[in-house]
This record gives sequence, structure tokens and C-alpha cells, in this order.
Amino acid sequence: MLDVVAENGERLLSWRVWLTDHSLPLPGGSRADYHKSWADPRNLRTAAKGEFDFTRNAAEDATTILAITGPGTVFDEGASTPLKSAPTNAIVLVEVRNSGIHWMSPRDFDVRTMPRTINDAEGRGISGETSLGFHVAFADGEVWRLSHDTPFEKLSRFFLAEDAKRLNRDEILGEYRRSRWPAHN
Repeated sequence: MLDVVAENGERLLSWRVWLTDHSLPLPGGSRADYHKSWADPRNLRTAAKGEFDFTRNAAEDATTILAITGPGTVFDEGASTPLKSAPTNAIVLVEVRNSGIHWMSPRDFDVRTMPRTINDAEGRGISGETSLGFHVAFADGEVWRLSHDTPFEKLSRFFLAEDAKRLNRDEILGEYRRSRWPAHN
């Protein structure tokens, strides 16, 4: 995972901070202090916002994009797989309407503890902002919008890297797809 980790193993900052800071660097370097926790007042005050849409609204600062983590996933803490080597069908990111997780916090969806719901009323599980559905990103960079009636059992089969190698996303999830990016001919 790209989270920033201290020498003592404490996870300090999310991959979302790293991505924001490193995609549009400012003169003089990073906006975040990579030696301090995401919750440190300096990081909360100065960390970049706005280059990526990780939050639903600025007042909440809660992310709407979570990585799928845990044993057997592409982002397995014990044996993380580089994206370029990951199974193309593995789901690596999901949309969560009401995650309650600050965008800078190094928390994501662990397959062992994540809500096993799609579009529940609270929006804490996988859920989208609109009635059109929710987004998932695959390891090959393709992003699909799936309908809210996608069965969690079918979707979750693509969370584990070894399973994703054997699965065909068009066959299993294709009927629920509403759109995809980048568009393929």
C-alpha cells in the first residue's frame, strides 16, 4: 500500500495524501509533513485539497474513495502486489458515499471488516452519490459504474487477487455495468 508508515510501523498518512502531493507538486516540495500523523494540526491545516475529488464536500473531509485491503487483496499488507503485476480484474478501489473516514487517514476497506452491503440507507458500505450507481476501479485502471442492484457476493469475488485471475468481469458483472472509463471500442 502507498500509505506513509513510520519506522515504528504506525501508519501516518493515506495513499490519498501521497497521490495528491505527488501528482501536482508545489515549488518547495510537499504540502504534508510525512513524519507526522494525518491528524497532526499542521497536516490538517496545510495538506493539499482539491486536486483530486476524494471528498463529497469540503465541510466533511470524509473520503468517498477507499482501497480494498486485507489478506489476499492487491493491497495485502503482508504481500502487497505492484499494480502493474496485479490481476487486471482485481477491484482495487470502491466508492463509498458516507465512509466517515477523513480523506487523509490511512484507513480503507479491509475485506475482513468492511460492510457487506451495497447502497444501504446509511451509505457506509459500497454506495454511490447518485441513483445511477457506484464506481469501482480495477487494477488495470478501468473504472466501471455499477448499478445499486449489483449483488455484493458477485462483486466481492473480485476483491481477492487469486480469485480475480480466474474470473471474467464482463460475464459476472457485465449485466450491472452502467458505464466504464476509459471507454473501449
